[in-house]
Amino acid sequence: MKTVLFASSENGGLLTSENSCVFGRLQRAQRRHTNTDASLWKEYTNTTETSQDMAYSHDSFSKLEFPDRVSIGVSSSQLIVAVGTLQLLFVLTVLVDEFLVSLEPLRVILGFASVTIVPGYLFVKSLDMNEGSIVETVLFAVGASLTLLMLLGLVLNSTFLVVGLRNPISTWPVVLSVVLLNLLLALGYDRRVGAPIDVSLDVARYYQPIPLFLFLLPVLSVYGAFALNAFSVNTILLFVYLSIVGVVLLSVLGFVPRWLFPLAIWSIALSLLLQNTMTGQFLAWGDQPKEARLALSVLNAGFWNPEFSGGYSNKYAMLRIVMLHPIYKLTTGLNLFWVFRLLHPIVFSLMPVALYRAYRNEVGDTTALLSAFLYMSLFSFFIVLSRNTRTAAAILFLALILLLMTDRTLKSGPSKLLGLMFGLSIIVSHYGVSYILMFAFIGAFVTYQVLNLIVHRGKVPTGSIASNNVISSTIFISFYVVALIAWYLYVAPGGSSFSTLVNFFQEFTTRLTEQYLSSSDTVSAASQTSASARIVTQNWQSVTLLVLKLYNVFIGGLIGLGIAFVALLTVLRRREVVTTEYLAYAGTFLAVFGVTFLPVERFNTARTYAVCLVFFAPFLTLGVVEVTKTVHRIVGRVSQTRLVQAAHMLAAAIVVVYFLLNVGVVSSMVTHEYSPNALIEKERITTEGNHPEQAYYYKLNPPRGHIEGSQWLLTNAESGAEVHSSDWPGNLRGAPGQPEYRAAFSNTSNVRVLGLGPNRTVNRSAYVFLGAMAYEGNTVSHTPDHFYRIFYSKDEVKHQWVNKSRVYVNGATAVYR
Repeated sequence: MKTVLFASSENGGLLTSENSCVFGRLQRAQRRHTNTDASLWKEYTNTTETSQDMAYSHDSFSKLEFPDRVSIGVSSSQLIVAVGTLQLLFVLTVLVDEFLVSLEPLRVILGFASVTIVPGYLFVKSLDMNEGSIVETVLFAVGASLTLLMLLGLVLNSTFLVVGLRNPISTWPVVLSVVLLNLLLALGYDRRVGAPIDVSLDVARYYQPIPLFLFLLPVLSVYGAFALNAFSVNTILLFVYLSIVGVVLLSVLGFVPRWLFPLAIWSIALSLLLQNTMTGQFLAWGDQPKEARLALSVLNAGFWNPEFSGGYSNKYAMLRIVMLHPIYKLTTGLNLFWVFRLLHPIVFSLMPVALYRAYRNEVGDTTALLSAFLYMSLFSFFIVLSRNTRTAAAILFLALILLLMTDRTLKSGPSKLLGLMFGLSIIVSHYGVSYILMFAFIGAFVTYQVLNLIVHRGKVPTGSIASNNVISSTIFISFYVVALIAWYLYVAPGGSSFSTLVNFFQEFTTRLTEQYLSSSDTVSAASQTSASARIVTQNWQSVTLLVLKLYNVFIGGLIGLGIAFVALLTVLRRREVVTTEYLAYAGTFLAVFGVTFLPVERFNTARTYAVCLVFFAPFLTLGVVEVTKTVHRIVGRVSQTRLVQAAHMLAAAIVVVYFLLNVGVVSSMVTHEYSPNALIEKERITTEGNHPEQAYYYKLNPPRGHIEGSQWLLTNAESGAEVHSSDWPGNLRGAPGQPEYRAAFSNTSNVRVLGLGPNRTVNRSAYVFLGAMAYEGNTVSHTPDHFYRIFYSKDEVKHQWVNKSRVYVNGATAVYR
């Protein structure tokens, strides 16, 4: 093993002899208005960043004894020894932690590295795919690791059950299988490639203020979440949000070096995810409790059997839930609660980095940065996807597929293999996303063929505009469709997931027929239902939400105009701003999102926008920039460079306002009303918030007293007793992932839970449970339909318990009988 520390040579400029020739070729390509070769851009930016790094880091630390660069080189045989040593240390740590003394911090670090980095890194290096930077290597390594882990868990589970062994999904079978996998991958690299691995990192540049602040930002986010939990103080989180805005604006203005853009995006993503997952004390919102319960059922049983789905047949067929969560819990030794709250955000924070690298291959650094930031500004990213792990995993793999598609410097064979692996990972992560992508991939492939026929007259594009056929191939699409249908037809009990798809089409067809083709003057209300249209037309009481609704329409319009304008330039003027392949996919995914405005209930904005935005996010900034360039060609009085910079600043301003509305800065500091990020206004909402605000807040953050009150009632109520409570989130709620609350919720079937409202009949012997939303707040809800809710104040329903005795109270909940 070779470790080298050395200082960089002094460099006074950014344009060096190393990159000047590349820069000249770029200028000539741009003057001809041709699409710049992706490999040429890659070569130029890498050499420019290197010289920029030297200029950035040399002067400030010339007097300090820090090495400028750390280089580590290992031969293939040394790699086997290094991996073996790491795995031996991992096994010894687990052994000591399980039977002697707690070594939790060391076990978490070694376990997380052994399952998240090591297997994927060895696999990617064995493919010898020519990834251009350490950033791409890490992205592909993490994606490959997650895929291999799900497959490992599936093979381990199936093998044990076939031979009659018990508990395959338990600590030692999982730990030893991971160790064996890593050793086999190290041996595989030695046999297949055998070349030394050299890793070089410029460390001195990270001692500067900007990189250090970017590393500090997620820590501030966690501290701000804890301050909000303990003291209801949101000052630190507001500072984090405003700091994120500052980082983005400084990056667009050129004060943040381009080589820091991936770090900046990762820092922003992790900060936004952690500020949400670390707020509150339980796994509470959306499908997160269901995911945790399913993962716990596998851990408690010691194996996975799809037939034991317990009413969650679709979700129980998703390996993201039933394999990855248990494997992370068993290898790191963490409580499942922290697997969801900490490890998932760390892994998912790489998704925007993958988006940035993919966009950068098509549209350049600044536009890519703003496009990734637009995605992170969407409240679904840091509120929904921070907790919905199966959807987040599917979108992470989709971003990696996009990166494979846009990076045409990668070797074709390894890229196609990884594309198939990531496609399979999407399938076993989320059935809904998988079905959306199935139709989108087919539509995009057809659109690409048509667009290629028009633009290139049927000739196969070459160079940087040629498809690498990662997903634009009949092989990938056929594999994806067959694997998707086979998995959910044969693995999900009774083919329930496939039945869901069939029922969806039947419902969709029926509603379209009723609304548009029926000759009857009366059309059922159900046939007119469109969740997306309802969101757009709903009369929001909150000014912030009303502005945000209009702003979403505005951004969607800009994206649509951007795609249309780029398509016109491509078709009419043969000027490819982006490759025809990427344009075809962006346009198709925009069309898929448009389907949500048709009368279909479940295929709605929340389920599709976060998926489709992956492909068409760059067209907001790209549209603004390209319109500006066109104006310059007509007017020609102002420098194009200045106009493009102004266009970037305009796009940055649009996205920053969108971010401030979504994270709640506007509502917290100006309007003091309902916003998507209700958590940061805990004090105001719990004391004086309106009914929709309180319902939304308590969905995200039930207090400990609510969980304890639920446990007390379920422990002490007689079997078969009636319990009247508000509908969700004011109902009886558990705390999956936390053992101290697990026992009580195994008895939920022993009571009859009924609703609470002014016209309800409550028997004298029945219990009335006032959860935190009603007792601490002032809201009781009734939900007659999935998307329809009626709210009451406590005064409107208190006659239901006024003649009963209060048998339990803890400050957040009360029980009457």
